Amino acid sequence: MTIFVDFMVYSLGKIGTQVICPYRGPEYDVAHLKVCGDNGQILFTPYHLCDENSLRKAMAYSNVVINLVGRDWETRYASDDCTLLFQ
Repeated sequence: MTIFVDFMVYSLGKIGTQVICPYRGPEYDVAHLKVCGDNGQILFTPYHLCDENSLRKAMAYSNVVINLVGRDWETRYASDDCTLLFQ
């Protein structure tokens, strides 16, 4: 996780919003974000970048989606086909 992700989750949780944080790794990697929800609610859901159903499940009841996942190049785990799925 980057500092920007932590800042976004903290800022949105502070004003009382419900934040759904999809994660790809182990659950303990995002557990530190749970305390960011002062007035709001922080929920976690696992997803896989190439699985369209898990992405739809993560965004199912959202009014706003902020994409903080991505690189300018292909990685070992995600090709350009996966990263450009919803564009």
